Amino acid sequence: MNKWNEISDKKIGEKYYLYKFENGLTLCVFPKKMSTFYAVCAVKYGANDCEFIPMGANEYTKPPLGVAHFLEHKMFDMPSGNDAFSDFAALGANANAFTSSDKTAYLFSCTDNFYESLGVLCNMVSKPYFTNESVKKEQGIIAQEIRMYDDSPSSKLYRNLLLSLYSKHPIRKNVCGTVNSISKITPKILYDCHKTFYNPMNTVICVCGDCDKEKVLEIVKKDMASLSGFVPQRMTVSEPKKINRHKVEEEMDVSLPIMMIGLKDCDLKATAEERQKRCAAVDILLNILFGVSSHLHEKTYTSGLLSGNFDEEYENSDSYAYAAISAASHEPEKLYDEICAYISCLRLDKTIGDDEFLRAKRAIYADEICAYDSTEEIANSFVDFFFDGFDMLKYSSVIADVTKDDVISLLRSDMFCPDNFVLSVIKPNKK
Repeated sequence: MNKWNEISDKKIGEKYYLYKFENGLTLCVFPKKMSTFYAVCAVKYGANDCEFIPMGANEYTKPPLGVAHFLEHKMFDMPSGNDAFSDFAALGANANAFTSSDKTAYLFSCTDNFYESLGVLCNMVSKPYFTNESVKKEQGIIAQEIRMYDDSPSSKLYRNLLLSLYSKHPIRKNVCGTVNSISKITPKILYDCHKTFYNPMNTVICVCGDCDKEKVLEIVKKDMASLSGFVPQRMTVSEPKKINRHKVEEEMDVSLPIMMIGLKDCDLKATAEERQKRCAAVDILLNILFGVSSHLHEKTYTSGLLSGNFDEEYENSDSYAYAAISAASHEPEKLYDEICAYISCLRLDKTIGDDEFLRAKRAIYADEICAYDSTEEIANSFVDFFFDGFDMLKYSSVIADVTKDDVISLLRSDMFCPDNFVLSVIKPNKK
């Protein structure tokens, strides 16, 4: 018989409850005595899933680019002619959704009517409704969205970086697709993709707040318990270790040049535990190199070469991983050269100060613990860790276990060799 499984960590004083349905659906209830409720229903289906075997088929299919994102838009349509946004709004809930390279998520936050809003969420994701007319209308809306992103300097900067880092992996693809690709999307394609990916074995629901887990279970059961489970079979792509190109530059409507440095991580880890340790080590090293307390930040900011702060992030999975460091500068190439020279020198010294390491490690650990003060951060983090096959409560211990030797070894790896860096720059129009 199915039952709740309590997962806890006494060191950080947090716990959550898991319920596994017979059809494969996972439900997480994270109790927090807070005024805000937050819920997310996520499916492991994103822009990277561009070739797969549909449910009930035997051969791979390759639908038009952008279907996952298109589905995200259309799932709010209801057979009544209304849309789920109106239902959420009537309950006082703030709803939204997003599509990334590897998942699609539907979410809402509220202070009242939580259980009723959860019912709207479960009903919406489990009952698709598409028509030729609504799909055609949405094609025009998403085409405008694509053009908007094409005109966005920050989006273009990031897209150019990924195109430079990768030559084959679908992470190169625009999540929204192209104006041409979405024009080929039909209701049948949407229904087929929904049937394949929006199934219990590929879905997780996480709710966070001061709620009753039994009431949550009752609501989720109503719409989700009778669905059939299926493990989607995706096409894998072999990505070469070599970067695609070292530099890309464009001119757009910006007042100050913006830049982004890409570090391609080809040391992909086979297990979730290894990936999370890699993630913790990279985050610590990026903080040492680019954090507001770093030598590099102080030097480049004081000299006027850096405008503002560095922003750094690390994305990793079982098929791709990369770090991205963004900044603004009147002289982006000069700042880039300064960064490369600094990292090259540090790699030759083969050492990092104890104070630097401990400061960065404490900062990363503190950020992780502080995230438990937000229902939104908790639920979204749970989904990310869950899809990677890892218990989120263990991540603080992973950070604590990272040693200075781990970070020095990472610094000396190919990932942090400036010869392998990618530079993406957006400069002001000369006209």
